[in-house]
Amino acid sequence: MPRSRRAWLLAPLLLLPTACSTGAAAPEVVAPWQRLAVLGASASAGFGIEAGGGPVDLAELLDLAVLAPHRPPERQATELFFLNPEGWGELLVDRVKERRPTGVVAVDYLFWSVYGVKASEGERLAALERGLERLATLSCPIVLAEIPDMSAAVGGMLSRRQVPAPETLALANARLRSWAARRPNTVLLALDPALLAEPALQKDHLHPTLLGLAEIAVRALDGLDRLDGAPAPTDTLLLDPEVLAARAAG
Repeated sequence: MPRSRRAWLLAPLLLLPTACSTGAAAPEVVAPWQRLAVLGASASAGFGIEAGGGPVDLAELLDLAVLAPHRPPERQATELFFLNPEGWGELLVDRVKERRPTGVVAVDYLFWSVYGVKASEGERLAALERGLERLATLSCPIVLAEIPDMSAAVGGMLSRRQVPAPETLALANARLRSWAARRPNTVLLALDPALLAEPALQKDHLHPTLLGLAEIAVRALDGLDRLDGAPAPTDTLLLDPEVLAARAAG
């Protein structure tokens, strides 16, 4: 049975969602899940997830979870994000704006702003600011996630040089919470320990499993649905991650 409304969202405030734009057009009042876009890196792109005879990404899970009529979510996530976070970050935001989504799910968009080989710990925080500046150009509701501690992946998918110091990670998440609190159309997901371990995390200790990605999809939709203060009917959104993962697996 569907899970109850979740408490892991960091107090999204009331706002009537509008389509992302450059500000030239009049606001369009619609449900944020009607025209979603996924913006991000390898987790959103479904790295390592195979189910139902093929790859599964976050966009597909969101598509399956929205039961009401909607446009299939726009895919603007790439496994190559880590190679050029600034370049990909700018390009993908520009592509998203062209599609005028009513909601953007960008849970790992900022990950490589803080992770990766940087000149200094200060550069990690500076890169985070640049990422937030790019996201601020989106006028529709946005779902972000806290930057997780993925140090368990060192020696495998990550090198020690790619991982921020604990103090830097704490500062980055404090900045994210502050930024989101001042933007009533932003949902910030807290990545609790259950999402950072098996069965939600792959054996590389970095990427979500099908179940983990389904959990993220459900949390994102639940957060977006809460923004206007009028939750959608129960037959509009599938908010059970286990059922969602099973549907994706076929």
